[in-house]
Amino acid sequence: MKIVDAAWEKRNLGVSCYEINVEKEDSFSLLTDALENYKADYMVVKLPAGMVEHSFFLQDHGFYFIETMTLCQYNLQRPMNLSSLQQRMVSDFTYQEMKEEDLQELFEEIKKGMFHTDRVALDPFFTSDQSTNRYIGWIKDELQHQSSIYKVENKKGQSVGFFGYKEVRKDTGCSFLGGLYTAKKNLGLGTNLHYYAWQEGKKRGHKRFDALFSSNNRGATVVSMSLGYMLEEQYYVFVKHGKTETSN
Repeated sequence: MKIVDAAWEKRNLGVSCYEINVEKEDSFSLLTDALENYKADYMVVKLPAGMVEHSFFLQDHGFYFIETMTLCQYNLQRPMNLSSLQQRMVSDFTYQEMKEEDLQELFEEIKKGMFHTDRVALDPFFTSDQSTNRYIGWIKDELQHQSSIYKVENKKGQSVGFFGYKEVRKDTGCSFLGGLYTAKKNLGLGTNLHYYAWQEGKKRGHKRFDALFSSNNRGATVVSMSLGYMLEEQYYVFVKHGKTETSN
């Protein structure tokens, strides 16, 4: 079990937060002890899919199920098989690392409601402004930790979306966040974000590429499966809004 004091959520959302990440071998009693000892305004518990007893316990104690997270991986040593339509589409675009003015454009797009399927955006306890603050804070934190943010643009130099990329292990990269700008969401361009993140991984010499997405984001699921990603893990996410005191 891994327990994270998500102190950044105080800045992003205005609440204290603990994230409890349960592992498959963790006993039922270990989870109950963790919930007794760690309390915050906002509690997040992530369970590997299939841990039914733990799931029922959480629901009996005021936790609400809010999403299933899926971790997929792609072997960068094999080609990405695109359809003829997808090949034509990606050939009309390119990507490059963002400059400061690009980041400001991204932040303005986020403020327009670019993200609306994650556990914070869908949670009635939070406002749209809090969700926006969280994404902007997340991106700024990643940039301070040597992650990169790339814009995807057409031949006219117009940005259509972005993706973030970071190295999670020596031979493994991860697209930790990405999305299409509001005016481009219904143009079928989601493949482009995955394709260019894949290209960036190959450029860096990575052997594997990870992608993580929510069950609430059907578009990300469809694109990932169509491009041949392999499912690695799934876990249920439960949340609770409660007390602030903690014994630690």
